[in-house]
Amino acid sequence: TEYLHHNSMQTIFPSVIERYFTTGYKVNLPKSNPSNMNDVCILRHSNSICLITLAPTHPVIENKCRITSISFKVTDKLDRLQNSVSGKRKRGAQWLNPSGPLCVISCDDGSKHTVYCGIRGSLVEVNERLISSPQLLHDCYKTEGYIAVVMPKHLEAKATMDDLLTEEQFK
Repeated sequence: TEYLHHNSMQTIFPSVIERYFTTGYKVNLPKSNPSNMNDVCILRHSNSICLITLAPTHPVIENKCRITSISFKVTDKLDRLQNSVSGKRKRGAQWLNPSGPLCVISCDDGSKHTVYCGIRGSLVEVNERLISSPQLLHDCYKTEGYIAVVMPKHLEAKATMDDLLTEEQFK
């Protein structure tokens, strides 16, 4: 689909995200604390691989927080950076549930935000670029500022997206 820019006769083509990914949202994570506003966006590629990123309503994005650091060490014993994946079947990958923490974001106002996965699947990789460039998560959250790549079980891939809010429902 092409878009015609309203200020000129220039044709604007859909982005890679619009072209190849289905967008879904999981809000108020974890469910055990419904007052949370830890909303995530799940971008599902046609091959079922999912990118986990922040939703535009996440407090870090909505409040325009300045991110000082991102840690993938989510508990004293669990560091998502230690995830070691091999082979086509992603052997050794950490298994995630929707309420599984992915990272902790620290902001210059002293706030800390735990980001949860939102879906079930194997952690393929975390975005290590966020450690040296944490502001990518805020500035480019739908592209190179993604948090993690997660692969749902093949048989659950469609049901995973059906369980999420669509773009229209989210708005």
